[in-house]
Amino acid sequence: MPTLRQFIQSQVHALPQSTMDNKDKFIRRLISVEITWNYGGNSVGVVGSWNNWQNMEFLQHTETNVTVTMALPVGIHYYCFIVDGALTYASNLECVRDNYGDHYNILYLQEDVLKAPGNGFANLSEFESPPSPPSSYDNKFFTDKDFYYRTKEGKVREIQPPELPPQLAEAVLDMPSCSSDAYHSLPRPQFSQSQSNHRTGTLIHPFAKPMAKITKGVDMPNMMM
Repeated sequence: MPTLRQFIQSQVHALPQSTMDNKDKFIRRLISVEITWNYGGNSVGVVGSWNNWQNMEFLQHTETNVTVTMALPVGIHYYCFIVDGALTYASNLECVRDNYGDHYNILYLQEDVLKAPGNGFANLSEFESPPSPPSSYDNKFFTDKDFYYRTKEGKVREIQPPELPPQLAEAVLDMPSCSSDAYHSLPRPQFSQSQSNHRTGTLIHPFAKPMAKITKGVDMPNMMM
């Protein structure tokens, strides 16, 4: 009995392979992907280049379609569907055709540009200001030159702090009050019946957002030997 790969090879002229970044052979990034088939069928499976066309994942039937969720490595992958024993592809999904006229669905999985390749945290280094040069820092102690200066006449004067702006002297808080009631307490505010007996409404958090279903989830590290 032929294997799954042999069966697929008997239906097409050549099997395309995945394109993945192999700079890190031990830690590979995986992304959660949901693949959906909308054209009916009793038994629906998907097979792709991510495992060299050797294993098939069966899709689960729902009320509207059949679907499966898998964790696939970052890269470019090709895949097909096997519906009731027949090899086919989904025309509503992104697909390609080779020189022989065979069709394959194609899947592009890329990492978020703001995520570091190793830890998954946001990488904002290119937006940060460059650090100050080491030459701008020293461990020198303060001397008299930092607190005193010498005038043209040769006299030593103490460095005074900068003067306050003239507008500050005209501030309301600095002006003396001529009213004898300045130290009296203010009268208690009066509330009307409609203000004091109001009903409390429902408070909605300003940052609350509705939940949404995503087909490509957050990538996660996977140890692969």
